[in-house]
Amino acid sequence: MQSKRIPALFLLLSLMIAACGRTGSGAVAESTVTEMTQESSTAADDGTSAENAAVAAADETVAQESVGREGMVPVPGTELRDGVYEIQVDSSSSMFRITSCALLVQDGNMTAVLTMGGSGYLFVYPGSGEEAAAAAETQYIPAAEDAEGRKTFTVPVKALDEELPLAAFSKRKEKWYDRTLVFRADTLPAEALREGSAAAGQSAESLRLADGVYRVSVELEGGSGRAAVETPAELRVSGGICTARITFSSPNYDYMLVDGVRYEPVNTEGNSSFEIPVRYFDRKLTVYADTTAMSTPHEIQYTLYFDAASIETAGAEASASASFSRDSLSPRYASQFAMEPCSEGCVLLTIGGSERYLIADRGAELPDMEQRFGERLPVIRRPVSKVYIAASSAMEAFLQLDALSALRMSGTRREDWSFPEVQRAMDEGALLYAGKYSAPDYERLLTEGCGLALESTMIYHTPAVREQLTRLGIPVLVERSSYEDNPLGRMEWVRLYGYLTGKEAEAERIVSESVAALQPILREKNTERSVAFFYVSANGSVNVRRPGDYMAELIELSGGRYIFRDRKFQKSGNSGISMQMEDFYAGAKDADILIYSGTIGGELESIRELIEKNSLFQDFKAVKEGAVWCSGKNLFQHSVGVAEIIAELNQLIRDPERDPEQELCYFRRLN
Repeated sequence: MQSKRIPALFLLLSLMIAACGRTGSGAVAESTVTEMTQESSTAADDGTSAENAAVAAADETVAQESVGREGMVPVPGTELRDGVYEIQVDSSSSMFRITSCALLVQDGNMTAVLTMGGSGYLFVYPGSGEEAAAAAETQYIPAAEDAEGRKTFTVPVKALDEELPLAAFSKRKEKWYDRTLVFRADTLPAEALREGSAAAGQSAESLRLADGVYRVSVELEGGSGRAAVETPAELRVSGGICTARITFSSPNYDYMLVDGVRYEPVNTEGNSSFEIPVRYFDRKLTVYADTTAMSTPHEIQYTLYFDAASIETAGAEASASASFSRDSLSPRYASQFAMEPCSEGCVLLTIGGSERYLIADRGAELPDMEQRFGERLPVIRRPVSKVYIAASSAMEAFLQLDALSALRMSGTRREDWSFPEVQRAMDEGALLYAGKYSAPDYERLLTEGCGLALESTMIYHTPAVREQLTRLGIPVLVERSSYEDNPLGRMEWVRLYGYLTGKEAEAERIVSESVAALQPILREKNTERSVAFFYVSANGSVNVRRPGDYMAELIELSGGRYIFRDRKFQKSGNSGISMQMEDFYAGAKDADILIYSGTIGGELESIRELIEKNSLFQDFKAVKEGAVWCSGKNLFQHSVGVAEIIAELNQLIRDPERDPEQELCYFRRLN
């Protein structure tokens, strides 16, 4: 069974770009673009004339940002295959925000459909503001509307990776404003570039790199010219995905940004080292590295060039140890688990910073644990089988990995699972109910030959159960993904389960695709719209999330601002904070959006139900404007699907007027 969640995510994200659908992994349905470009213009209907209009002076416009990048080489349309593709466009002005772009390539000519984040411009003109003011109005490109009512402009594109001037006529100011755009070739899918194109570079697939460990020559350019990176660099290929270890000549870099995604150092001592994805070779990759060497930290732009001709295997010894390389096991976002090799076929797993386990390949010789670790550790043989899963938050990882067969018993009843695949497995007897975490059916666990009990932290409240499982020879692994504040860290627990099930490459693919799918959202500027996430308890108090908590961070990543992000709460180990209604009213009555937690507080059907819980809700801004949502009960069972959750949150935050009849998977608008 192959999970369909990741492909579904790409479909969901495609609804947020100008053309709703794909013809391939990166191509947008051409018919949709045609419909968009044929929409009748609405710009000229109000009688406003842009011809001979003034050009905005420098002090009348927001400061322009530089969009050109060092080392850019223009890419003409002749180097691209015919088709329609999603592409990122950098704009020199935050006032000319492009939310998505579809690039049409035909016979070497390029045209782009820009979907705008606002509706303040009536026309654009491919040139400067002065040129636009002097041109005939017939030469202007009017705004159109797509099927969802968003403003679009269809403009010619001379070349990618080149600064292109574009004048925009403001409806309110009735003036032309100079803008500069760069259509970024490095954001095109690989299939868009013709073979032999200088911009195409080469991928792991085109180079036919098998899974393994390699060395590759890498060149760093940019900054002051004093920085350098170690070369050759280690290159790891797993499931067709390439990851390079980049080590700077300084220990003063605290993070890197690659395609808008942040990567933390993989070491704590010595010069700063990072593991970053490498999509192409023989093609410059723009990255940013934040340095702390100066009085205030700041990001420096660099380019990295990986030379395909220099790739060579790292040697038999390195290739043989690749499966348990320290860096390959280091989580990039998660803080609640860590893995490191300790001997051939054995890995030390640490959960929550203190609980330790030894994961050993079947048949691998165990090290002397008393001598090595000072104690005997629970041993988990992999690939695991006949698992008793009492931690419901881990289930989605097994589904995404197509590893449901590794599970034999469940601590959750059939009706309490939100996954149809799990319900079907229980109906067919492939997955058996073996009692809840606090009262497991020991006889069934023994009869079925349970190889691992996967528990949530609730097991800490029943230490006798854990002790009994241990006496029966069943290793107990406590799942702590719910303690991850970073949503990407919670998602990354799939890497641990991928290792336990022998599906490391699949886990790496899931993580990489999820992070890549989030990039369009992470690149967007925050809306600054405030969001409250809460539920009303039985005693009338209101439970909210602590700032920095998983849900609060989800809101921030999705383009909103958590309403209590600056609130100083008393420290505790809980992610939820209980407050009186009057206190909640004072802090959240002006929130732009209210999201009621249906997972814990029970799902609501209407705004009236919310007001019935407390009449003060009728005075909330979001209630008056109808911006009230309820999360589904399935929200916290979908930890791996965090990218889908962020995509949905992004929609409801950025599009408050969205049709309530358009159903989402995790959130529902209340009427």
